[in-house]
Amino acid sequence: MKIGIVGLGLIGGSFAKAIKARTEHTVLGADIDKEILSKAMDDGAVDFELKDGDLKDCDLLLIALYPAAIISYLEEKARLFSKKGFVIDLCGVKRHICKKGQMLAKEHGFNFIGGHPMAGREVFGYSAAIENLFDGASMILVPEPERTVPDFIKEFFLSVGFTHIQISTPEHHDEVIACTSQLAHVVSSAYVKTPVAPDFYGFSAGSFKDMTRVAYMNEKVWTELFLNNADMLKLEIDSLVNELKKYSDALERRDEKEIMRLIKEGTEIKVRLNRLEEMRKTGRL
Repeated sequence: MKIGIVGLGLIGGSFAKAIKARTEHTVLGADIDKEILSKAMDDGAVDFELKDGDLKDCDLLLIALYPAAIISYLEEKARLFSKKGFVIDLCGVKRHICKKGQMLAKEHGFNFIGGHPMAGREVFGYSAAIENLFDGASMILVPEPERTVPDFIKEFFLSVGFTHIQISTPEHHDEVIACTSQLAHVVSSAYVKTPVAPDFYGFSAGSFKDMTRVAYMNEKVWTELFLNNADMLKLEIDSLVNELKKYSDALERRDEKEIMRLIKEGTEIKVRLNRLEEMRKTGRL
């Protein structure tokens, strides 16, 4: 296939490297920073620069930009997209992007699928892009209503390292991702602000590193993601605050039984979550 990639940061760059290392597809790349595009071509991750005239020939067009930039790109280039190929965004929110993508697809006659690769690193930019970023990860795909995702698209994502394809709606994606990704980043960002954090050396095993791993964020892109999913994320934050308050109140009362109950409850929920994950992995659910 001829695959266009718009945006050669961590995600777009990793797709380019994985495609060239693991498939026979041709990669055309575009990036606002011409030095990055040149570096990607020198690395062999990109075969040719993606120009407007090439869009009509792309079997797949992967858009790996910030949310607002994705909307702008879709609006500016919609009339140029292939009517037979598929345009797939790779953004971490789906309601906002899919609403615009699906509207433009209907208006201009191209095929649009929302996408979200569940993979990342604590560093970003093309220099952080790696061939194996998606190994073992889940790829979420959000087709237009009452349409299915073609098998060749699923096979493509599996070929670059993903081991699970998850089909979703925009609403369900944003509801779940508010908890599984965005809330975790908020908590990590808030957690490192404790005054005792600088004294962690020598006083931490894995817990501190686990809790602070995703505090290192690109503030521009994550601000856009948070605001584009503000209603769902606020619900998750408020729910967590309520749960934390239960622990705080129990500690203030020195309520040993309540503290034990809260800990036991959390352990039991984690066991159930692990069991559900295993059942889904093995196809028993």
